Amino acid sequence: EIIPESLPADVEILGAESPPSPKKMSVAQAVGHPQNAGQYIAVTGLATRIEEATYSYEVDIMDAAGDTLFLYVDKGTGLSADELTEGALYTAAGILEYYQGKWQLKPRVPDDFQRVYPAVLRLELSAPITAAPGDPITYTLSAYNHTAAALTHLVISSTIPAALAQIFDGGVQEDNTVFWEIPSLPPDDSFSAHFSVIAPQQGVVNNNAYGAVALEWPAPAAGPAFRTFIGDSVPIWAIQGDGYKSPYVNNHLQTEGVVTAIFDPDDIPGFFIQETETDDDPATSAGLFVRAENATVSVGDWLRVGGVVKEKSGQTELALDELEILPQSPVSPQPVALHPPADAMDAARYYESLEGMLVQADGVAVSPISKYGETALLRPEHNLPRLMKTCPEQSQRNCSAGWLIILDDNSWTARYDDAAGLPFSVTTGDIAQDIVGPLAYTYGQYKVEPSAPPAITPGNLERHPSLPEAGDGVFSLATYNVENFFDNKDPNPSSPPRPNAIEYKHKALKIANSIAAMGYPTLIAFEEVENVAALEKVAAQPPLKDVPYQAILLEGRDSRGIDVGYLLRADRAESLTYTLRLDDEGLFTRGPLLLKSRIHTSGDEVTLYTLANHFVSMGAGFEATEPRRVQQAQWNLDIVREIQAQDPQALIAVLGDLNTFLDTPSINLLREGGLIHVFDQLPPQERYTYIFQGESETLDHILVTPSLAKLINAVHVLHINADFPPPAPDDDSPQRASDHDPVVVWFETVKQ
Repeated sequence: EIIPESLPADVEILGAESPPSPKKMSVAQAVGHPQNAGQYIAVTGLATRIEEATYSYEVDIMDAAGDTLFLYVDKGTGLSADELTEGALYTAAGILEYYQGKWQLKPRVPDDFQRVYPAVLRLELSAPITAAPGDPITYTLSAYNHTAAALTHLVISSTIPAALAQIFDGGVQEDNTVFWEIPSLPPDDSFSAHFSVIAPQQGVVNNNAYGAVALEWPAPAAGPAFRTFIGDSVPIWAIQGDGYKSPYVNNHLQTEGVVTAIFDPDDIPGFFIQETETDDDPATSAGLFVRAENATVSVGDWLRVGGVVKEKSGQTELALDELEILPQSPVSPQPVALHPPADAMDAARYYESLEGMLVQADGVAVSPISKYGETALLRPEHNLPRLMKTCPEQSQRNCSAGWLIILDDNSWTARYDDAAGLPFSVTTGDIAQDIVGPLAYTYGQYKVEPSAPPAITPGNLERHPSLPEAGDGVFSLATYNVENFFDNKDPNPSSPPRPNAIEYKHKALKIANSIAAMGYPTLIAFEEVENVAALEKVAAQPPLKDVPYQAILLEGRDSRGIDVGYLLRADRAESLTYTLRLDDEGLFTRGPLLLKSRIHTSGDEVTLYTLANHFVSMGAGFEATEPRRVQQAQWNLDIVREIQAQDPQALIAVLGDLNTFLDTPSINLLREGGLIHVFDQLPPQERYTYIFQGESETLDHILVTPSLAKLINAVHVLHINADFPPPAPDDDSPQRASDHDPVVVWFETVKQ
C-alpha cells in the first residue's frame, strides 16, 4: 500500500474517467493469486452470513464451488447490509484486499450489490407484524417470474387465516381458500394480489399455507409461515425465532420483559430482559439484549421497550428508542443451569436457544482468563483437566468441544495487557463457582456475563515450573515464540503499540528469566523477534550474565517486521554458517533460518543443522492457509534433502512456530519425508504449547532426522505461559512472558 504523508498535497488529480467494470471471477480465482490484491472484482454467490459489527457489516458470500469470501462493508462508506437477505444470491463487487492474514472484499457504493434471482417462479407474502383488535390485516402476495419465458395460467392461492375475509383484485373464495388466476405473466415481471382479514380480540393470526403454480411451473412456489400478533408488542420468543437469526431483523417492534442484568454502559452498552411466560418451543429463547446508551432502569423492572431489531455481530438485539416502566412487579426468572451437549454444532444450537436468558454455571477452567477477560470452563463431572485439539476438524467432530462454557468479565470492550485491571484472575485448573448472569453472544462466542464476580478456588497447576541445566554429555535445543518482541524504536507496526524503554527492558528480562527456567538451552530458536539487537538485549539481562549467548538473526521481509533468530551458547557451541533460505516467489516472509553449528559436550562433538521457521498463520482460516504451510513444509524438506545429499547421517532439526496442529497435512508431509516429531515421546495431555478459546493446541514443533532422534534424552514443554493469565505489571518472572510455551529437547551425544 501507499500511504500519503500529507493530504491533499500528496495526491494530484489528473482527470476523471468512468471506473472500469469489475473483473468477474470465482472465489478460488480471487484468493488464489496475490496479484488480485487491490483489484476491483466481482463474485457471485449466496449470502450465508450477514452480521453487523461496530464499524462495519460482515457478509460471507459462498460461490457455486462452495468457496467463501468475506465481505467487509465499511459503515464509513454509507453502505448498509440491512437490505441483504441471508440465503439470497448476489453479485458482490469491490476492492479485494489481503488484510491481517485474511482476504476480504470491500464494496464501495450501493450498486456493488446486485441481487441475482435464479430462473424460478418466486412468491412473497407481506403483512403487518402487529395489529389492533378489529383492525384489518392486509396480506400482499407477490409473484415474480424470473424465468426467460412467460408463465401462463398462473394461479396464486392462500388459505384465509381468520373469518370476515375481504377479497380484492378479482380473487375467488372457495371454502377457506382464496384464488387468483392470471392468464400470463411475462418474464422479469410480477403480479401482486391483496386480501384482508379482521383481527380478532387477542392471540396470533397465522398464515402458513400460500403458494403459486403455472402451466410451465407445476411445482408450487411457497414461502415461510407469517404471524401477526394482536396488540402492540411481539413476544421475545418470536423476536429471537427458532434459528440463529431473528426473523424480524430491521423491523421496529415493541416487546415486554423483566430486567435481569445491567452492567457498566462503558463495558456493555445496554441491559438484558426476559419474559416470564414464553412459548413451548425449546429452540426459542425468552431473553433479549436491549442496546441503550442512557436508559435508567433497575434489575427487576418490568419494561415495555421499542426499537429496531438488529443482529449485532451475531447477537439478536433491540436498538432502544422507546421505554416504559410498567407497574407490574413480576417474579424474576430463575437461571437455567448450563449443560451444553458434547457435539460443537449441537452446542451452538443449544446456546442459541438460551441467548439473552439468565443462566447459571460452575466449572473447571481449561484456559486462563485471557487479555479480553474470557475463560473457558468444563463442568466438573466431565473430569477432564483440559480439552486437547490436535487437528483442524476437531471442533466439528470431537464430541467434547461442545462442552465448553465461556465465562466473560462483563465487558465487550476491555483488553488487559497485565493483571492490574482484571476483575478476577483465573489460571488453568482453577474452579469457578456461583456464576449467574445472562448469556451473550459476541465476537463469535456464546458467553456468560456474571452479575457478580464468581468464586475462584485455585487448582493444583504448578505455578513456577523449571528445568535443570542439561548434564554432561547432553545438549539442549529449544523453540520459543516470544510474541511481538519489538524494541522501543521506530519503525514499529500499528499493533501492538511501540513499547517504551522500561517496557522493552521488562519484556527482555522476562524472556531471559524464561531461558533460565528452560535450563539455559544450548541453542534456542526464537519467533516474533524484531531484530538481532532485541536478542542481544535478552542476552545482556542479569539472569544470563554468566551464560555467554550469541545472537543470530537475519532480517526477513515480513510486513510487521517480525523475524526468526537464535541464541547460541558460546561456551557449549559455535556457529559455523547461517543463511536465510527465503524463496523468490513470496512463499515465506520470515525464515527459514538455516544454522550450521558445532556442539561441544563432554561426550562426542557433533555438527547440528537447524531450520528455524515461522509458518504462515491461520488468521484467514485453516482451510485457506494450510496449502501454503504444506508448500513451506516441502521447502524445508528440500533443504533437509540437500544437506543429506552431502551427509546422509546429518543431524537436522526443523523447528519453530509452524502455526498448525499435530495431525495436519503440513506436519504429516514432514513426517512422510522422514522426520520424526519429538512429541511422539510425550503423553497426549502434554502435547500443547498454546490455548485458544479453551482448546489446548500444538502450534510449536520440533521434528528431527532419525539420526538425531536416536540421541533424544528427554522432551519437555515448559508450561509457563499458555495456562496463565496476564501477569502483574511488575512481574518479571518467566510466567506469561509470551502466549506460547517453549519446547525443550535434550540430546545425549554419548549415544552416538
